[in-house]
Amino acid sequence: MEERNKSIKPLHPEDVLTYGKYKGQSIRDIANLDMNYLKWLAANNDDFVFDFTELS
Repeated sequence: MEERNKSIKPLHPEDVLTYGKYKGQSIRDIANLDMNYLKWLAANNDDFVFDFTELS
């Protein structure tokens, strides 16, 4: 499990989501459309590592 966590890279606002209903859109664009979706991802997907303060 520890090795897996080392391979997960934190995402940034300009990164593009590669899965889900907003596949192909940047995290910043998704935040403008549906912030609740990003919060849901953060709570339910261990691969989604994002610092929401970067959107400010």
